[in-house]
Amino acid sequence: SLSFVIQYLKEIGATDALNELENFIQSHFDIEYFERLALEGRWKDLYQYSCRFLCWDENFHSKILLEILKNRFLETLFGGNEDEAQKILCVAIGNIPMKVE
Repeated sequence: SLSFVIQYLKEIGATDALNELENFIQSHFDIEYFERLALEGRWKDLYQYSCRFLCWDENFHSKILLEILKNRFLETLFGGNEDEAQKILCVAIGNIPMKVE
């Protein structure tokens, strides 16, 4: 069963494989994996992981996703890759939901 596979991956420490499997089946949000990606500065991976669970339409979720993109943008910009930073900024702007009244 799937639970045995998940348990096995946990036991052998295959956290990336485990999280990919969990993402594929969207079983649960792993806050420890989320934190590890953030602490390691893996902003692109963190954004992709978070988008599987968080929705841009929900105010709190949008703030989290924007914070991830902001950190990715700043690290990329200060790292000297202005073209990539511009692409990240365009993604962030393109995902902000606009309210039409």
